Amino acid sequence: MMKSFIIRTGRWQKQARYRGEHGVYKEILTAFLHRTARNRMWKRFFQSFPVENEKIVFNNFNGKGFGDNPKYIALELLRRKKPRDLVWLVSQKDAEMPPTIRQVHIGSKRAMYELATAHIIVNNVKNGLPYYKREEQFYIQTWHGEHGFKDIEKQVEKQLNPSYVASSKEDSKNIDLFLSGGAYSDDWIRDTFWYDGKILTCGFPRNDLFFRADEATVQRIRSRLGIPPNAKCLMYAPTFRDSETYNPYDLDVQAALSAATKRFGGKWIALIRLHPNDAKKSTLFSYDDVVKNASYYPDMQELLLVSDLLITDYSSCEGDMIFCLHRPTFFYTSDLERYVSESRTLSQIFFDIPYPKCKTNEELVNAIQAYDPVEYEKMEEIYRRMEPDVNDGHASEAVVDVMEKLMDEEKQLKSERKGWGQ
Repeated sequence: MMKSFIIRTGRWQKQARYRGEHGVYKEILTAFLHRTARNRMWKRFFQSFPVENEKIVFNNFNGKGFGDNPKYIALELLRRKKPRDLVWLVSQKDAEMPPTIRQVHIGSKRAMYELATAHIIVNNVKNGLPYYKREEQFYIQTWHGEHGFKDIEKQVEKQLNPSYVASSKEDSKNIDLFLSGGAYSDDWIRDTFWYDGKILTCGFPRNDLFFRADEATVQRIRSRLGIPPNAKCLMYAPTFRDSETYNPYDLDVQAALSAATKRFGGKWIALIRLHPNDAKKSTLFSYDDVVKNASYYPDMQELLLVSDLLITDYSSCEGDMIFCLHRPTFFYTSDLERYVSESRTLSQIFFDIPYPKCKTNEELVNAIQAYDPVEYEKMEEIYRRMEPDVNDGHASEAVVDVMEKLMDEEKQLKSERKGWGQ
């Protein structure tokens, strides 16, 4: 039986046919090979243009908007008010982007050009970017999570798509500087990312917000989210699931709010923040003035900043809440066994940290109502000894110091070369 389908990659599409399950027509393969060849040609062509010393290109989750570690590095560069050319790769225009940062579509030839001519490239994922790294370029990998529990990259190499593994390994060869949140993370980076280069142990730039934010910033975020004055905020922020065979998001939000009210007093509202990979599943919850959908809010750190209590599972956001904000954090892991068998294995530290892992809503309610700040302070201290943390509000400054030194040295070298030619 003949069947037809559409192959789409970015703006390019081609209609083709296949016969049966395995019989692929030559035209499909030819189309893909032609596109790959064209991309290689453009990447090589753009290498003929000179690297621009002041140009810095940022990538956040392959085209996402102004967020995560790259955002806070860019903000520090803007704060210093030096003439830099900042470029952000986007899948669609972001209204949140500062006007002095140029937005370029990540799938365009223009993006290839910007990457080929950038002096510094800042990235927070390991997917390969469309450029061939040049000797005079400097690539900073920030990653996007520390104190994580999920096994990733080399730890689960056999479970990953071989093409992704190859891409990630190639990416690691190109990295000049990897950011780390502590000595524990230094070892983890080398063991996990096929990486043996330089590491800057400075903390995560995105966590600088927790140390620098003033009351005006907090009120701006609360107002944008529609949090009433004097209301306290509970956030449910689980990680994504690889498996689609069940619904893991079975938190009883009203029961959790009642428990928080009973233990801490005052008026409480809830923010539901599903992982970007699972944001579409936020429709599983009902929303009103008390329960708000924050799954599409652009900055997770701002959500943590205004949250008084966090409920999570295997997400690395727990480390930000515990080590930087020192606020009550609870682990709701109703699908623990299924998660490990169908999604990801977990590192041993998840099981070793002394925080209770609540399997049912009833256990979670009891844990919230039994919250003892003295006991939780002891838990945090035990956890901190396991994974020493260096976040202090100055990570962005440390990274930009490195970047500016590179640009200043290159500028001086070019000036000297010009003098030699005279």
